[in-house]
Amino acid sequence: MVSVGEVLRGVYLLPKSRRRTQLLKLYREVLGRMGEVLPVSEPAAERFAVVGAALTRKGSPIPVNDIWVAAVALARNAVLVTNDAHFSHVEGLGVENWAA
Repeated sequence: MVSVGEVLRGVYLLPKSRRRTQLLKLYREVLGRMGEVLPVSEPAAERFAVVGAALTRKGSPIPVNDIWVAAVALARNAVLVTNDAHFSHVEGLGVENWAA
């Protein structure tokens, strides 16, 4: 749900306009087709703590919400599809960039 919140926050930061209305409609259409939004589980919370501490120790912190996203993917042994290069700092995380 962290990434869902990030997407919606970006949309709601836009001024009220046709573009914002279109993006909200598209969001609802896409969310309606999605099966499951991955929850933050206890294993994901532990991964969050371990990953966050490791990144801080290495001196390469990433945004807290992105640590949560990485932690959920790691807990599920899932590949994260993203265009954000900073996820490469998360050890053991499989990342694919479909925009490249």
